[in-house]
Amino acid sequence: MKIEKIKELIQSCNINFLIGSGLSRPYLNTLGDIENWLTELNKEDNSPQKEIIRASIYAKYFTDVIKPNLQSEIDDDIVGYSDDVLGVYRQFLILWNDIIVRRASRLHNKQINIFSTNIDLFVERAAEKTGIEFNDGFKGRINPVFDEGNFQKSYTKTSTHYQNISEIPVFNLLKLHGSIDWKSIGTDIKQLSHDSLLENVQVTNKALQSIKKDVLIKIDKKETLAEIVAKANSLSKIDKKAIKPFTDSYDKLVVINPTKQKFKDTVLDLHFYELMRIYSNVLEKENSLLFVMGFSFADEHISKITMRVADSNPTLLIIIFSFSDDEKSQFEEYLKLNNGKSKNNNILIVTPSNFIETNAEGDKDKLAKLKKNVVNFDFKTLNAEVFEQISRMIPINNNNGQ
Repeated sequence: MKIEKIKELIQSCNINFLIGSGLSRPYLNTLGDIENWLTELNKEDNSPQKEIIRASIYAKYFTDVIKPNLQSEIDDDIVGYSDDVLGVYRQFLILWNDIIVRRASRLHNKQINIFSTNIDLFVERAAEKTGIEFNDGFKGRINPVFDEGNFQKSYTKTSTHYQNISEIPVFNLLKLHGSIDWKSIGTDIKQLSHDSLLENVQVTNKALQSIKKDVLIKIDKKETLAEIVAKANSLSKIDKKAIKPFTDSYDKLVVINPTKQKFKDTVLDLHFYELMRIYSNVLEKENSLLFVMGFSFADEHISKITMRVADSNPTLLIIIFSFSDDEKSQFEEYLKLNNGKSKNNNILIVTPSNFIETNAEGDKDKLAKLKKNVVNFDFKTLNAEVFEQISRMIPINNNNGQ
């Protein structure tokens, strides 16, 4: 797909993003087969070994995805991956803030919806460092409470001398799978509050560290569940008491576990279903544009909703940036596309080679440059070769679309 075409779409569409764990690498690991392991494990008969396996998988997930968000872990990141990833998120927000300010459309608001399945805090930290207007759904300063209605707000600015009012860009972050800095409060009516110190994560980490090494199974991402079960069966002793403090504290984290039965094992179903309803409603709007990055659509719940709206709303356009050429077929499989196409032909999978060929336009020098710069569609490449180019192509609009 040509960059010029993407620029034209941005000028006249409601802008949305769906992002996944692929954007937070290499600092945070992707899920791998964890979702399949837990899904298959749920089908097994209850047994002491099953509890050990589940705790071991949770420990793997916690260690790879959740624990690295603690400030102590970030401080120990000698390689600097955390700063690198945070810098790319910051650049993304800066570029898109600039794009929305520049575009000339008066018909569309200046909200950008970021739907994320990530439970990490990269977007929040990047927004804080850039100073852009940011809305994570919480209201209140001393005891902030999460309310989905907060995502309906627009932000305006009044000039000092002439009292002119203009809308300013705001990024809505809707975390579809929860967040490590959320905590549940209340008993009868469950509410979500903000855990800025990540106290629940720290308690869970302490509980995990207290478990002796021979109690849990060491899991490799390349293993099958059958191999993991075999390891559990070979344990000389099953110590259920040793893992209970960890599993109890882990269950208090307000995140949806990576299983296909995501919405069957949480007391916070109402919030998560509401976020999915917002996702569906936003895509049903006329002339909506959804960019997909770092997300595979392996999540059946999200893929089904996305396809349902794509089939019912012909004005919706979904642009999926495939990390590599090889992953295109995976998207087609997960979305159940017929011959690579949706009913309304409104889902475009952009691969690196397709992008290079389309935008080189037969120019040998341009082709050589793109081949060098676009090896794959990681987050940094998308910023530099797609979004930054679009930002440069949109002229400055002194009226800010008003």
